[in-house]
Amino acid sequence: MENLILLADTMQHATALLADEDVEEVKKQSPPTFLNIVAAGHIPTGENGATRVPITVEMQCDESGNRKGLGIQVEGGRIQSVSATPPLKLVDLPRWLTLALGIILGLVCCSMLPSSHGEMLLDEFHTHTAGFYNPTLEPTASEEILLRSVVEGDSNPIVPDEPIILTYHKGPIMTGNNDMIRLNVIFYGSFSDKQKNILRTFFKSFWNNAVEVKASSPTVAKWWQITRRYTDSRKAPVARSIVPGGEYHDVNYSVGKSLVAAQIQNVVKRAMKQKDIGSDARDMFLVLTADDVNIERFCSSACGNHFYLSLSSSQGENGKQIPYAWVGNPGKQCPSFCAWPYAPGGFIKKALIPPNGDVGIDGMIITIGNILAGMATNPFGNGWYQDGSRLEGPGVCQGIYGTGSFSGYPGQLLVDKTTKASYNVIGASNYKFLLPWIWHPTTQQCAGQG
Repeated sequence: MENLILLADTMQHATALLADEDVEEVKKQSPPTFLNIVAAGHIPTGENGATRVPITVEMQCDESGNRKGLGIQVEGGRIQSVSATPPLKLVDLPRWLTLALGIILGLVCCSMLPSSHGEMLLDEFHTHTAGFYNPTLEPTASEEILLRSVVEGDSNPIVPDEPIILTYHKGPIMTGNNDMIRLNVIFYGSFSDKQKNILRTFFKSFWNNAVEVKASSPTVAKWWQITRRYTDSRKAPVARSIVPGGEYHDVNYSVGKSLVAAQIQNVVKRAMKQKDIGSDARDMFLVLTADDVNIERFCSSACGNHFYLSLSSSQGENGKQIPYAWVGNPGKQCPSFCAWPYAPGGFIKKALIPPNGDVGIDGMIITIGNILAGMATNPFGNGWYQDGSRLEGPGVCQGIYGTGSFSGYPGQLLVDKTTKASYNVIGASNYKFLLPWIWHPTTQQCAGQG
């Protein structure tokens, strides 16, 4: 415990240095808080972030034990000192060192949940392992054997007989306001009216009354009800429904067409200034990027991700934590990676027909469903996830869309008689979509309907 207190005090000292604030004054205003999570990572140092190396940040002291600055050590090299006098300015540091400090202090300082008496002093960027990854894994058996197992009714080869275990880690989940979560959508870049209409219809589909189909039909709303099985420490479940909130349109690519994950936060904060959006911590904020926007890790290891930010006390927000997410349009950049099975991959030699006629948008909806369910059940990285892998409810079921699914094969899907498009749920206005299955806490298996 003594070491944790010292670590909290040390990191508060470092935060004050970066903010160019008086350390002792900061201590008076906000005593050190308990660190729930301490994360260490790698930073990009080469051209376009191609080279990644470990970095260590430590507090340096003089012979009397008084702190005199920060020490930065990269991959076992010499320690480079960053003095606190004259006052530290980020602009005075080398570019790589600025990035290193931003990422490390963002991961370490920003991962702490303040006590009821503390306040967050800085706007912060948070992330954790929550992305939606490529579901078309390399097959583990021959195509002939796997396909025969489906035809002959054998058990699902991709889902193990033993239960899949996700653990609740005592943190908040999204219970919403009056059992509803407002979804504020930010369109970043160029989207056609048709694309926006498809997405808006999907967002309306979470509300039961918006869907008029047979009671036995699989729907978006019943898919979402699986998340209701996830409860918090007070036994309160995830909100019953998602409802459309405000919209923000950034058609001029305000932060460019090549973004790192932290820049998405700037887009969200700009959108929060719009009256019909605001900054309610019970809301979700979703950034959708156009097909000509490059995001860090997009198409290489992720199709989307969710994060959260803490608004500063200087903004009168008292460290309010805001969950938000990003999903990219893979239509031009990586349809086989982020729009499968609407692009070839695995045992899908010929792409399935997307239900809304747009590979990019239908692919985005797969990822959006994954991210929204993950954000609702694990908004701050300490809710529901699988120990070890840290995968969330949809993540442990990635690549599974129907009965008989196995690696590289999505499972048995519904097919529209007219268009021959494949789908597994129906939404508002009889629109059809494909959504990933989610881990069901009661059965401890992947499921498509609640």
